[in-house]
Amino acid sequence: FFKNIFTDSPSSILWLQDFWPDDLVSTGFFKSKSIFVKFNRWLMKYIYSSYTQLAATSHGMASELKNRTNRKVKCIFNPIEEELFIKMNEAPLKKKFNERKIKIMFAGNVSGNQNIDCILEAFSNEKVRKRSEIHFFTHGARKIENVKKMSNLYPSSIIFRGSLDIQDLYKESKYFDFGIVSLSDFANLKNILPSRVQTMLSMGLPLISFGTPELAKIVLENENGITIDGCDHKSLEDAILIASNFDNNQKLKFSLNSIELSKKTFSPNFIANQFLEDS
Repeated sequence: FFKNIFTDSPSSILWLQDFWPDDLVSTGFFKSKSIFVKFNRWLMKYIYSSYTQLAATSHGMASELKNRTNRKVKCIFNPIEEELFIKMNEAPLKKKFNERKIKIMFAGNVSGNQNIDCILEAFSNEKVRKRSEIHFFTHGARKIENVKKMSNLYPSSIIFRGSLDIQDLYKESKYFDFGIVSLSDFANLKNILPSRVQTMLSMGLPLISFGTPELAKIVLENENGITIDGCDHKSLEDAILIASNFDNNQKLKFSLNSIELSKKTFSPNFIANQFLEDS
C-alpha cells in the first residue's frame, strides 16, 4: 500500500519470524486443507513478492523461504534483548550450580508447539525426579493447566513459577544448571530457532536442546549443552540423566560458551549492522 503511494520510498525488508499459515495447522486451530489455510498460503506468496528483500531468523527458515519464493534470502538471527545484553556485559552472573539435583529452567510461552506434554511425561519418571527438577517460568492458556496439574502431583520436582519480568528472570537464572528449549515434532517447526534461545544464552545457561534441529547444530558447534535427536519422552529422560552427571567444571564450560556465543552471534549491534549492510 505504501509502496504504491510513495514510489520513491527506500527498499523494504521482510524479516520472517514464523511461517504462516503453517503455525495455524501445527497448533491445531485449522486443518491443512481448509479454505482459510489455502487462502492464507496464497496471501503469503503475494506478501513475500511485495518486499524488496527477504530475511529469516535461522538458516533452515532462510532455505525454506528460498524454496517458497525462488529468491535470495538472508539469515539474520533474532538478537538478545538489549537490556539483557547490557546486564550480561556489565555484571555477568556468578553461577551457583547444584550437585545433588540439577535445576532446569523452562521460560516462555506454553502451547502445543513446545512439546510440553512430552516434558511432563519425562518427569513422571521417578529416576528423573530424583536427579532433577524443572521450573516453569511461563504463561499461556492451552497447556498451562497440564503444567499446574503435574506440579500439584510432584511439587518438589515440577515447579510452576508463573511469568517474571526479564530482570527478575535474569537474577533467578544464576541458580539453574540448564535451560531447556523444546519444540514439537511438526514439519513447520524443524527450521525454527525459538527466541528463548537467545534469552537463555545471555543468562549463561547450558542448554538442553529437545526437538530443535536448528538449535542442535548451534549447541554441537559451540559446545554449550546437550542435544536430543528424538521427540519422545524416553530420549528426554536419558538426556536429563546424562545432564545430571556433569560436574560443575563441565557445566561452567558450557555456561562460558553460552556467554561467548551471545556476544559473538546475537548481540543487538551485530544484528542491526546486518540490516544496514543490505539497505
